[in-house]
Amino acid sequence: MPTVLTAVRVRPEEQANMLDPFRLSEQAGGISLTVGGQGHDFVFDHVFGQGASQEQVFSKCAVSICNDTLEGFNGTIFAYGQTGAGKTHTMSGPAEIENYERDCGLCMRTASHLFEKSRKMPHTVSIRLSVLEIYNESLVDLLQPPPESATG
Repeated sequence: MPTVLTAVRVRPEEQANMLDPFRLSEQAGGISLTVGGQGHDFVFDHVFGQGASQEQVFSKCAVSICNDTLEGFNGTIFAYGQTGAGKTHTMSGPAEIENYERDCGLCMRTASHLFEKSRKMPHTVSIRLSVLEIYNESLVDLLQPPPESATG
């Protein structure tokens, strides 16, 4: 079991707007992503192109973490990137979810997977799940309602 897996998901409009689109190549130890022909190679365990579904991202990035968690290991799914990179879309899904099965993000898929699998286990399982956002050095618990002062 690897300690850390890294993945990148390229938004469809990002590839279309690039002067020199990204190039993927298989390398020992991962997949290389070269951006803009600048010779910067980034190595990831998984690279998701513009056609990747929420289910594909979940299957490759989160299922093993969920299963390991049910075996007693701590697990973290961490989305990182600049503002507008698509972190919220990947973690929560689009603002308007038309088809839950297709559109829901990693947070709901992870919770559903954990609860579904834990119901089938022969022993009682305690699950603690946190969904946190760090923005401008502030920590926000996304499972708690916003404080009254923040709502107006």
